[in-house]
Order: sequence, then C-alpha cells, then structure tokens
Amino acid sequence: MTPSSMKLSAINPYLLLVLWALPIVLSQTINQSLMAHDEGYYAIQARYILETGDWITLQWGGGISFDRTIGIQWLIALCYTFFGVHETSVRLPSMLAYLASTLLTFRMGEILLGLGIGWLGAIIFSITPIVVQYAGLGTQDMVLVMLELLAAWSLLESRIQGRRSLLFLTGVMFGWGFLIKGFMIIPATIAFLPALWVGGFINSNAIEVTDESRLAQFRLTQFEKWSSIKWSSIDWIAMLWVGLGGMIGLLPAIGWLWAATQQYGWGALQTLVGKVFFLNQQEFHSVGPLYYFWNIPVNAFPWGIIGLIGLALCIWNPRYKTSYRWLLLGYPILLFTELNIFRTKTAYYPLQLLPWIAIWSAVALSHCSEYYLKDRRSQLLGQLSLGIFGLALILLTAGILLFLKVIPVELDVIRSVATVITILSIGWLIPLILWLTRSGFSQSEFISRWLWSIFLGPWLALTFMGLSGLWGDYAVSLNNGVESPTVQAILSNETINFIAPPSQDVDPQKDYILFIFKTPHLGQHLTSIEQLPARSYAWIAPKIPTSDRTFATIRGWRLIQHEG
Repeated sequence: MTPSSMKLSAINPYLLLVLWALPIVLSQTINQSLMAHDEGYYAIQARYILETGDWITLQWGGGISFDRTIGIQWLIALCYTFFGVHETSVRLPSMLAYLASTLLTFRMGEILLGLGIGWLGAIIFSITPIVVQYAGLGTQDMVLVMLELLAAWSLLESRIQGRRSLLFLTGVMFGWGFLIKGFMIIPATIAFLPALWVGGFINSNAIEVTDESRLAQFRLTQFEKWSSIKWSSIDWIAMLWVGLGGMIGLLPAIGWLWAATQQYGWGALQTLVGKVFFLNQQEFHSVGPLYYFWNIPVNAFPWGIIGLIGLALCIWNPRYKTSYRWLLLGYPILLFTELNIFRTKTAYYPLQLLPWIAIWSAVALSHCSEYYLKDRRSQLLGQLSLGIFGLALILLTAGILLFLKVIPVELDVIRSVATVITILSIGWLIPLILWLTRSGFSQSEFISRWLWSIFLGPWLALTFMGLSGLWGDYAVSLNNGVESPTVQAILSNETINFIAPPSQDVDPQKDYILFIFKTPHLGQHLTSIEQLPARSYAWIAPKIPTSDRTFATIRGWRLIQHEG
C-alpha cells in the first residue's frame, strides 16, 4: 500500500467512499423544497405521468410540451411509485447517480493511473461544489454524468478483462444518454469517439489484471504496443458490440418518439429538434466566449485550478503516460472545446468534465506528495500549506465580518453563509499546523493526515450547506406557508384550481410550478376567476383582483374559495 493512497484500510474502498459521500448528499435531499427551474418542472411532469398513466406525454399546467426528452421524468415517476410523491423521490435519481459517479471515478482513476490517484480523484469529485449541488437536484445533469462515466468505465474494463462484449454497455449508455438529455448527448458522443476508436476498435492483446502491479504493467505495455500500432488493424467485433449497444440503448427513446408522433403528429419531434437550434441562438446571461474559463474554476473551487496543474503533468510528465490518453486527456479537452463553441452556456453543462478534472487534481496532489516522500527536506508541501493558510485567514476574516454585519450584505441567509465560510476556513488552517508538527509523524502518516486535512474543510462546509438549506431548500417561505395547518386542511380535502394569466413575471412563474407540486388534488388551469365553478377553491397569481374569501397569501399567491 502506497502513502499516496491515503492508507486505505482492509475495508472495501467502495464502501468507504459511499460512507464519505452519503452524508453530503443526504443533507440536501430529505424533503427540502425544490428549485422551480428545472427541478420543479421535471417533478410536475413526472407527477402527471404517475397520475394519468400516460408515459408518453410531457405535460404540466394543462398543456403539453415536447421540448425535451422524457428519461429523467420516467426515473422520478418510478421513484414516486415506490416511495411516494415528495421532494426526496424527485432527487433520488440524482443522489444515486452522484454516488455511482464517485465510485466510477475511483475505478477509472485506478485503471488509468493507479490506486492512489483513483482514490484521491473520487474524494475530490465528491466534494466539488457544483457536483454536490446538482447531486441534490432532481434534474438530468447528474444522471448524464453517470451514464458517460459508465460508458468510459466499460471501455476500460473491456480491455483490461479481455471482454469485448463489455463495449456493448458503452453503446447502451450513450443511447440512454439521449433519453435523458436529448440531442445534448451528441457533443459528449463526438468527444468520446477518438478514445473509443483507439481504445476499443484497434486490436490489442488484453491482459487480465489481478493486482496493482499487473495493472501498472498493463498500462506500460499497452502504451508501447499502441505507439506503433497499424491503424488498419480494426477490431470489427468490438465495433459490432458498440453498434449493437447503441441501437439497443436508443430503443426506449425511439419507441417514445414513435408513440408521441402517433399521438400528436410530427410536431412533437419538430419541437424537440427545434429546441437545439433555439438554444444555439441564445446567449444566456450575456456570458460571452470566456464564460467557462472562469465559471469552471469558480464552481469547482479549488479543484478547477489544481486540475490544470495535474493536466499539465499528464501531458508532459512521462510518469503519467497511459495508453488511454485519448480518454484521460482527449475526451474532456474535446468536450470542453465543443461546449465553448455552442452558443448557449450554463454552469451545469461542464458537470460532464468534473470527474476528469478531479482525476487531474489527484495527479497534482499525488505528485506533490511524492516529492516529500522522496526527500523529507522538500518544502513544497510547506509552501502549499502556507498558501492554504493564507486563503483560510482571508475566508475566516470574511466570515467574522459577515457575522458582525460589518460587510453590508443584505441576505436572509447571511448567517448561514458566514457559518459555511468559517467552517471551511477553520478546516484549511489544519494543513499548516500539520506541516509545522510533521516531525511527530512518519512520512507516510504525515502525507495521509495532510491530505485528509485538505478534504475535511470542504466536506464539513458542503454538508452544512445542505443541512442549513443553502443548497437543497430553495423555497422555504413557500413550503412553510403550504405546510401551515389552515392551508393543509384545505389542500388535503379539496380539489384546487389555478388562475394564472398566460404571461407572468419570472418569480410568479417559478412559484406556480412549486404550488402545482405541493397541491395534492389538482383541478383546472384557468386564466380568469370568472372561469371558476361556484364554491370551488383556487390558487390565484399575484395582482389578480378578487373579492372572494382568502385563506392564505404566500409569496403573492392567494388561496381562495370562489363565491360564484
């Protein structure tokens, strides 16, 4: 066992990773209020699937829309079936995908660059901020990450185990990716093709791997073989397995689209295709061409920056040679390029890159650790500890100033934000303390403790963010209002209609989605009070005048009984 593996015990590493990651995601998924866009949207569509028994139509608010595929809605509807209609069921697919993605990152890092880097990469991925946020959101994105990782994992395992049939799973995963994310799976598929060609379709004699030493031998011998491989040597059987998997994987989406066109005509397919062109004509937030160059480092802090160091090491340091360079380097770099070309840019599109950034970050940390193991007089870790300490002092000062309200920030959650900053900063004071007391530990013990000290602060801070509701509880006042005894007495026993004009401001539209989800017995979706039957109940949008009896007012929406 190497020190860079952080002294993995005899306990199964997969179990350890689940125990590490589970509290993070559970903290923000236990019946906390949904984010209206897009989480609430998928939650409502899944609910209509369950209540109507119509597994083809995407509907909400009395209308239908085929502007996206139906995969995540099916998964949420299945969770409703087994666990009931509530927020935790909405988020369960993403939560499980996050845990699976953490384990897959470990295994792929282990295959590509060794056990220690696989372990570090999985830890880093599990505490990457935007990953944690989307692990607790019932959207398509974390499930898409898992499917892409499964495709990459099956490619690697097919060569290691000498089982080309595993490439069938690679094809299936990209087919399922279309069901989850629609045409947005195409950039990932294109970026994956070079790695698949070199790693899956070029003949090579696979070596069965049984331990770490043979895995290292596999990486070296395969690189030597493929450096002189003839490109005409195509493994047609492997290509057949991938093609068959792709066709099988696409069957659910093809079946759904066929049923939709049978029921609604070609307009359903045209809407789905048109959404891609619509998005490519938009510039959300006026982000500009450099958006991902700063957005990824911010949302993946600090691993987005550390990952660049690891990327440079993977490119130029011979120690990190691997026969799967097109997977480790080519796939994420090509995908990053495609995402930059696509005009619409969002914070969550790069989630697909973060497992690879985590592995690159692991390379950087492992490389720095090795310097100290080779020469205890090396000051590199001390300099890193001092830099982390300086950052921690800045964060701690900011946290204290926020607590004391010296910094004039008007936020309802300012105390929770200050607590998160303080927790992170205190955690990042520890690496320097360990460095200064390193003489009391062996080299391997010091490295293990030092690495854990870097990870502990983010783990505690992200877990607290979930527990405090900063991430996970996005409509507290709405939830509290709906859960009041007066409102619950009506919602539990009455059918509730909705009165909302066709066009609304953004915030009322978001609340509209959440009120639909929180209302057990849904009535009609109307545009004026005059359309309401006498003695019926309704939620009415803000600014709609009424003289009817009002039982509750929540964020401008009123629960009324129409007198007729």
